[in-house]
Amino acid sequence: MKWIFLEAGHGKGVADAVGAALKRKFDETIAFDSDNSNDNAMNLINAVENHTEIKLFLYDSDDIKAVKDSIPAIRTVKGTASFHEVFVTEDGALYAKNLSNEKERLLKTVIKK
Repeated sequence: MKWIFLEAGHGKGVADAVGAALKRKFDETIAFDSDNSNDNAMNLINAVENHTEIKLFLYDSDDIKAVKDSIPAIRTVKGTASFHEVFVTEDGALYAKNLSNEKERLLKTVIKK
């Protein structure tokens, strides 16, 4: 597994493009139908979903709690804010680089059972 962090302020690809497209749709819906109050998120989703091919879902706090409860407890790794790249090898060793052109350094070895 490898994760490469991109510079702040630069597009991150498809996810950012989808988010930007939805923001524009929501803005347009509110601007062009200002008489409709859209007093909750579901009203706004209903107003937008027929004008986009992006599938929209609404999750409530119980859904979010269920996902949070399913995630195992993890500890932070000191210095992660400066990492450019993090990866894990098949044997469970965790490596990181602060710069893309530097040699990776071992952060932690996970013993598999």
